[in-house]
Amino acid sequence: MPPFEAANSWARSQGGPLEPLALLLELCPQKCSAEEIRRILAPELVRWRRSAKLSTSVLNGLARRAEPNLAEKVLDFMRAEGIEVNIFHWSAASSAYERCGQWQLTLNMLARMAGMSVMPNEVTWNIATSACQKTAQWQVALLLLGSMPTCKVKPDAISFNSAINACGMAKRWQSGLGSLDAMSEKGIRPDSISFSSMMAAFSSDAHWPLALLLLRRLPERRVLLDEICSSIAMGVYGKASSWQSSLELLVQMPSTRALFTEMSFGSCIGSCSTSEGWQMAVALLAKMPQLRLALSSTTYHAAIGVCAKHGIWRQAWALLGKLRLQRIAQDQISLNSGLSAYEKASLWHRALRFLLTEMPLLQRDPDTVSFSSGISASEKAGRWQLALCLLRVMASRRLAANQFSYGAATRACVEKGGLWQFALCLSGDMISAKVMQDTVCCNTLISACEKGSQWQTALNLLRKMPEMHVPHSDISCNAAISSCEKGSMWELSLALLKDMPFFRVCRSDVSFNAVIKACERADAWDIPLLLLLQMEAGCLTRSTVTFNSAVAACARRLHWCKGLLLLHQMPKARLACGPVSGPVISACDTVGSSATAIALLGELEAAATTTVS
Repeated sequence: MPPFEAANSWARSQGGPLEPLALLLELCPQKCSAEEIRRILAPELVRWRRSAKLSTSVLNGLARRAEPNLAEKVLDFMRAEGIEVNIFHWSAASSAYERCGQWQLTLNMLARMAGMSVMPNEVTWNIATSACQKTAQWQVALLLLGSMPTCKVKPDAISFNSAINACGMAKRWQSGLGSLDAMSEKGIRPDSISFSSMMAAFSSDAHWPLALLLLRRLPERRVLLDEICSSIAMGVYGKASSWQSSLELLVQMPSTRALFTEMSFGSCIGSCSTSEGWQMAVALLAKMPQLRLALSSTTYHAAIGVCAKHGIWRQAWALLGKLRLQRIAQDQISLNSGLSAYEKASLWHRALRFLLTEMPLLQRDPDTVSFSSGISASEKAGRWQLALCLLRVMASRRLAANQFSYGAATRACVEKGGLWQFALCLSGDMISAKVMQDTVCCNTLISACEKGSQWQTALNLLRKMPEMHVPHSDISCNAAISSCEKGSMWELSLALLKDMPFFRVCRSDVSFNAVIKACERADAWDIPLLLLLQMEAGCLTRSTVTFNSAVAACARRLHWCKGLLLLHQMPKARLACGPVSGPVISACDTVGSSATAIALLGELEAAATTTVS
């Protein structure tokens, strides 16, 4: 006897037949035949012909359980039996595809409806837009939104909200903002969902200041913060390092009739990420049971992460202990946070012991994040050998090292071990493994080249940064200039200094000092004079080192007048002449003007004494 007939027989023996939905759900969606569908639904034909609501109820049930294949076969059965398939039936079947995230098939249903002379309404269009939103198909979502008026369907708030959310998920906040503005133009009032989606879009694309501006506009738009909107707003305040504002928003939730939820407390706890906010994060976690809010791994992760970020390792591990007491699994995320707390506190012994010994005992295999924390702990302790060893262990366990793993190992080699050759080898490994290099990693590598006097490699790395989608920084440019200075390539260092504004990098006194030093070595005496004038015009600090290099360059070329002029400017910059006057006197003596120079230097020393006092 087939399964559904046996089930029906049992149900009749208990007082009545099973509902057709229950029988359909027992079938295998991919393998069930049209005959099996007919056997289940044939007894319902008379009732379905009398009331379309009964068949709609079955299709809605299949949609709620995300069974689009069964819904399609029910539609086929209805058409074969001559039962009218109306807009509600089509909408239910489309919703089944939407719940599965199959946006192409949802759009296909929309097209098939037109072929069946069934005009799609705003509900079916919204289902299609929602399917695109779930899969971040922002362009298709906007296309659907724009096509609705053409098909004589008026978009509503749900239509726009789905499109805004799709843009946010795809990090296309500009398009989402355009849709938000279009709502007002169409006479549709944006609601809390609209603003929540837009704020989430700003936050995900690191444009949280725009999210703050939008948040401040809510009162004038008469939009009340609900649970979801409040939680997103707290996350925005967290990125702005304003946990006090986040806490204030949490306290105000009852006044806006928003309920406290696990999500709102989790967002507020996560926003307490500053060094002075971790105690509030722990206090909020302790407050949740008093409000009858369930403590979950998510809220614990937020609190442990805040403590770990600032190296509050005792508190982080105390919270990890509470996880076990409350029978909440210590998962990989929580254990990695505990490991990170050791790393931030520079407890490399504890970090490595937990990584290599204790995690396996807890039946948790260390992952890439775990090893990255271990490598970073080794780097902070100056243990470059351990950092490289952990990288090798990762490779032996077939764990892919990421930019954080390589970055920490590179810094260990350069800053602690002075091993620029090893750092460049790691850079080659990153390229081979197709690991994206970030700004910090590139800065470290260029600094390694500077220390190793590898100016060609430094310039090559600087040139490749835009190709790797890594922006130039003052650190990378200054390190490259210094490498050229050490390589006696003053023309290249000067060219880099001129190019810094084109890289959108501000030139600092460090940049100018390196170029002036390079010019001094090359006896290019006139360039330092011009650079000193540029520094003065740019309100940059001119130090004794700056003047020393410029004066020495003039003295080497026997331009004693220029040298004396520079010495004359030093008291005005509140700098003492000191031993830098020696090269100028030697230059004057060479050209037979030592008496004049000594007299002028006496005046300078008197002026310097007056200025400093």
